[in-house]
Amino acid sequence: MNSDEAGNESIPDPTKHNRSFSKPSLRVYTLLALILAGESIFFLPFVIARIFRPTLLAVFNITNTQLGAFFSMYGIVAMASYFFGGPLADRFATRSLMAVALWLTGLSGILFATIPSNTIVYALYAFWGSTTILLFWAALIRATREWGGTQYQGRAFGYLEAGRGLTAALLGSITVVIFSYFTPHDAVNSMALDRTTAFQYVIFVASAITCISGALVWFFVPVNNDSLKHTVAITPARFIKILLMPVVWMLAVIIVCGYVGYKITDNFSLYVKDVLGYSETQSAAVGTAALWMRMAVAFVAVILRIRLVGQKLSLLALPLIC
Repeated sequence: MNSDEAGNESIPDPTKHNRSFSKPSLRVYTLLALILAGESIFFLPFVIARIFRPTLLAVFNITNTQLGAFFSMYGIVAMASYFFGGPLADRFATRSLMAVALWLTGLSGILFATIPSNTIVYALYAFWGSTTILLFWAALIRATREWGGTQYQGRAFGYLEAGRGLTAALLGSITVVIFSYFTPHDAVNSMALDRTTAFQYVIFVASAITCISGALVWFFVPVNNDSLKHTVAITPARFIKILLMPVVWMLAVIIVCGYVGYKITDNFSLYVKDVLGYSETQSAAVGTAALWMRMAVAFVAVILRIRLVGQKLSLLALPLIC
């Protein structure tokens, strides 16, 4: 956004004031911490359900429709949180916001592992909607932008998404191995007790990784006090100007189309179990395979972003995604 678009006001670029991100010894560790945090925080709300959907439905004794209702509760809270997450990230250190969000999300996984009632699960998904979006998401975007600086925005977010894809695939593979280890191998279908215990171990591991990623963010993401000092408040007039920009709505359509396609993959594991007759462990492996594809596509996107102009690439992606 230039000065004319902002109502003839000069909006400082926060990346110009952050000397910490220019230190080569810190940049790699910072990026790795952001990547791990950016995926691990969504493991409890979404990734586990994507990989282990048949098992989750059986352990919690719910239908796929009821699981969708849990997601809807998350979505309602998350939608409201988007409006406040950005201003919050402008006022507080991204490191603090992300670390607190990760620790709260990870610790709440302990309650999730007890296989609580549906009422408590509704409350958990509402809670995750606030921790992952209100506290975390805008802070992650800001930290990634500052890491990329003024010249490497595309690469920064490309590396972030590719790394998140790799992280999801690795964590997914680890949890499938854990689930398989605690599930009996001499029967086609595991006993309910064994299945529940194995799934609880999966939740505990995901919770631990989420909390560990919070510690890594706290230690390796620098505090950018200069950036906070130069932050310009979003006024109603500036907010309206942003909403009237065609590129904002174009990007919104692209994001919506992308998420619709991405959410379809949530049903892969359930499909191969109910329709193709796979076991729960095999269906979880299929769900993990989709995560490996996400990583590969993200790396290709990084290469395309480096070679093509951003706006042209966006226009090309719109018909392909839709």
